[in-house]
Amino acid sequence: MRKIYNPKLLESYIEKYNLKDICSIEVLKAMELFSYERGEQICTVGEPLDCMFFLVKGKMKVYTTMENAKSLLLRFYNPLSIVGDMEFLSSYKVRCNVESLKESLVIGIKFETLMQYAYDDPKFLRFLNKNIVHKLYTISNMTSMNLLYPVENRFASYLLSVNVDEQDSLYRGEIKTSKLTEVATLLGTSYRHLNRTVQDFIAKGIIIREKGFISIKDIEKLKQLSYGNLYE
Repeated sequence: MRKIYNPKLLESYIEKYNLKDICSIEVLKAMELFSYERGEQICTVGEPLDCMFFLVKGKMKVYTTMENAKSLLLRFYNPLSIVGDMEFLSSYKVRCNVESLKESLVIGIKFETLMQYAYDDPKFLRFLNKNIVHKLYTISNMTSMNLLYPVENRFASYLLSVNVDEQDSLYRGEIKTSKLTEVATLLGTSYRHLNRTVQDFIAKGIIIREKGFISIKDIEKLKQLSYGNLYE
């Protein structure tokens, strides 16, 4: 994590996402801008958290890790997602891992400041409640998808979620062929099964392998296979 000392850039994101409409002057003054590099952890299961983050640029992966070391993908965060809202309201330790997929910018606010100036603020609490409801809806939807849909549909949704940014345009995401074992674990399947799905997608002209990456060739076909479901 790297702190960015750029008041104009911070102000531009405050304006872009209308944060002045939901945050008091005291909270706005306490906001700080941070940068996370690709692959960097924003928070980790079991650790305490003392800051809430608003994602204003980039993309983050949210997944849980069990005692048997297996992981399960829950969703992806796009702007304007919040990290730390449930921890702030409940005082629980972190329940999910959150990792930056590419360089991400976040606005951070200390829990101490929020407790003093936002905990009883109706506008701010309504904003948090709306965000939490969306999280619960998404996680419920993705849990059903992981249980009921074949691997090809889950993998199509994963590829779209990883490789499409907040402007709905393609960029090269994190899908390296060397990471297929990790992807298989996140999707709740075996590497062998996922590899068969990859080969099938290549044969059908949906994706291609190039220089160690998996790239999307036919995004419309992926959208059909995903049935409109994304991990976000």
